[in-house]
Amino acid sequence: MKLIFFCSLPLISSLAFPAYAESSQSQQSANNKGVLIQTTGDVSHVTINNQITTTIEESDDYQPLKAKVDKARRNAEKLPGDPDFIKELQEAEKNLNNWIDATRKLLAEIDKIPLNSERGKKARAYFEKGEYQAARDVLDEKEMVREKQALLKKKEQDEKQLEETTAKLNDLAADYLLKARLTALDYQLGERRIPQTRQYFEQALELGRTHERLYEYALFLQNNKQYTDTEKLYREALTIRRELAKANPAVYLPYVAATLNNLGFQVAADSSRQSEAEKLYREALTIRRELTKDNPAVYRPDVAMTLNNLGLLVADDSGRRDEAEKFYREALAIRRELAKANPAVYLLGVATTTNNLGVLVADDSGRRDEAEALYQEALKTYRELAKANPAVYRSGVAATLNNLGLLVAADNSRLSEAEILYREALEIDRELAKANPAVYLPRVATFLNNLGVLVSADSSRQSEAEKLYQEALTIHRELAKANPAVYLPRVATFLNNLGFQVAADSSRQSEAEKLYQEALTIRRELAKTNPAVHLPDVAETLNNLGLLVAADSSRHSEAEKLYREALTIRRGLVKTNPEVYRPKVAVTLNDLGVLVAADSSRHSEAEKLFQEALTIRLELAKANPALYRPYVSTTLNNLGLLAAADSSRHSEAEKLFQEALTIRREMAKTNPGVFLSYMAMTLNDLGALVAADSSRQSEAETLYREALAIRRELAKANPAMYRPDVAMTLGGLGYAHIQWQQPKKALPYLQESLELYTLLNQHAPQVYGERLKLVTRWLQDAKDAQ
Repeated sequence: MKLIFFCSLPLISSLAFPAYAESSQSQQSANNKGVLIQTTGDVSHVTINNQITTTIEESDDYQPLKAKVDKARRNAEKLPGDPDFIKELQEAEKNLNNWIDATRKLLAEIDKIPLNSERGKKARAYFEKGEYQAARDVLDEKEMVREKQALLKKKEQDEKQLEETTAKLNDLAADYLLKARLTALDYQLGERRIPQTRQYFEQALELGRTHERLYEYALFLQNNKQYTDTEKLYREALTIRRELAKANPAVYLPYVAATLNNLGFQVAADSSRQSEAEKLYREALTIRRELTKDNPAVYRPDVAMTLNNLGLLVADDSGRRDEAEKFYREALAIRRELAKANPAVYLLGVATTTNNLGVLVADDSGRRDEAEALYQEALKTYRELAKANPAVYRSGVAATLNNLGLLVAADNSRLSEAEILYREALEIDRELAKANPAVYLPRVATFLNNLGVLVSADSSRQSEAEKLYQEALTIHRELAKANPAVYLPRVATFLNNLGFQVAADSSRQSEAEKLYQEALTIRRELAKTNPAVHLPDVAETLNNLGLLVAADSSRHSEAEKLYREALTIRRGLVKTNPEVYRPKVAVTLNDLGVLVAADSSRHSEAEKLFQEALTIRLELAKANPALYRPYVSTTLNNLGLLAAADSSRHSEAEKLFQEALTIRREMAKTNPGVFLSYMAMTLNDLGALVAADSSRQSEAETLYREALAIRRELAKANPAMYRPDVAMTLGGLGYAHIQWQQPKKALPYLQESLELYTLLNQHAPQVYGERLKLVTRWLQDAKDAQ
């Protein structure tokens, strides 16, 4: 008797970048992608003179800011958990800490500002005494405007006194720069702080576009996330500094290097300009290495800074991971040594580079323990720093929590631990985003996405996962309107993940396809300008779209083209980075094998694809069983289905199913929310195989009933995802009773299966039409046999 059975398939929940898929005739799976947070690169500032000991806590600016913190803290203590008071406290702490940092910096640099006017000298004296408002008042705006107009007019009229007039203009420009710096410290201005500060910088530039003024203005804009004019100002400063360095390299080359580093940081935000950013960083690094030979104490920190930034940039290219690691390790070695002598200054740099190296190492599945140790070290450092200065360092805590969550989530026995990490990161950044949405909203979206990936692995929480994805996508669509170069890649990621989520509901296949197609369009466009970064993402969405399309038997040819394009890309990527992309090759081999196996004339071809996938996965599982044994079970189950189609290979098929079932029972014990559905799939398929032997009816019925009980329970929590599986097992069990000449027992199973498939067929006839016809025929056969 011909063996007829349904094969079912788990959805995949791939966290971070490794993923597994298992596809078959009934459902589709997807590479659902988490997003890592790399700690931001470093921007060059002017070196601070640590000998200044002015007590800023006694200044007139400090007192109202501190009073706001104290008041907010009292309110928060009276009503713990009140979101408004928490936001008030965090914003007050952030403003105070930013003010302290900027004030210390200005105190360190004020002697370098050429304040030659009496007004400027008085302002400096007031500032150094802590009388900051008096310093601002001395720099009277109306008086300075009148003086500027008079001097510019005099410059036009009296060329003889040009030198004297120019000197006075420079003095006035210095006053404006000090006014700008002091205004940047005035957090009492609220939203007016940045525009007023810009106004004073513009006034200084009107008196002469010197490299110092241009650079200082660009740095202020960059530090305050005002990117519109930043690049233009840096480039103008760089042109001037290059010219000055030709005549006096000893003085001006450090300035050239600082501008190149900051400009590289600015350009690197646009994924289509990575090559340009790298040239800027490399030139900065070359200069700084040369400067270090004569003065290591001053310039080694700068070398570490640019090495870290180069590591961040190069790590985006999957073929250059080894190169990126060398950059990070050299930067980390320098920063660890510097931190021994001066932890207060350099520990942050150690945490930054440790986190970034963890991100890189985590991509290699054989080095996850090493990555976790790096993340834990970074997290410990950030938590220590945040105790003294939460407003500044909680951001680093959140970023590292997210990355550690991604790593931990790859081990299916640690998903609850990963969720705790994600939720703490999300809580921190939601609060930070209230005070600074421009900086933290993108990260909130990232953490929402990653939590969505995690939650979607639990079949009872699909609605929750979709809400998380939708919120993340909404945030990034808005961000991409203003800055597509930076945020469109993330939009594509979230579209891909939402497509995966929606595709789990068989009635929403067309909706899922639109999401995937939009993601694929964006990713193909990005890959044209930067294939090294975006081709892996193109392959991911091609594979996911192939899974979706393959569910429609009339579109198998289209699905095969999608899979083969994905496989070609991934095989190419393996040549440069096998550790990262061999698991992904196995994903596509497995899914293409499922598609090819649907054609009975191509079973030999399908088996070769499955065997290649299994070979890869078994090898990966030796090094990391927690991560890859689930993938091994996937391909074992699919090979079992293939062998079961050949009546001479039933014994071989049973061994394959039993091996898959052993793995899945074990996984379901530690993580039932994720793996019970997989276990039910193998029980169902093994039941179908055993049912073909009439002497093993009781054994087959036990397998089917266990699968059915699990699937009924899953369908209570998520009917959209698991009703098809219930219908499948009911149909299989009903058909088994027909095989066993028990048509009366077959009737209730087939009748319920028919009712479910009739409902499913209304929403997705291309998926369930053939199933409905088959069960209808079986039901009629059972009725006729009575």
